[in-house]
Amino acid sequence: YFPTSFPIMTDNGPSVEPYAYNLGWDAEAQRLVSFFKGRGIGDCGTINEWAWEEGPFDRRLVLVSSRNKGECDGVFDMDAPAWVKLWPVAGNEPG
Repeated sequence: YFPTSFPIMTDNGPSVEPYAYNLGWDAEAQRLVSFFKGRGIGDCGTINEWAWEEGPFDRRLVLVSSRNKGECDGVFDMDAPAWVKLWPVAGNEPG
């Protein structure tokens, strides 16, 4: 066990979270994905995606994308426009 901090976006700006929920590893993209369900059926919540980055002394997690759906409306579609992009914000897209 070694603790880590997960970078996140909040309403007030960037922050870190000590926990990530429903983690999955996307081997093709080499990304760690977390889905915090606002309720059990997953029709709302927050989806974060991180990449590993080499730092000068170690590796660290970098927030690649963050989307949120605040309204629990009974519709489970993670690609729906209702999932608001929190990061990257306009003008901060990589590449």
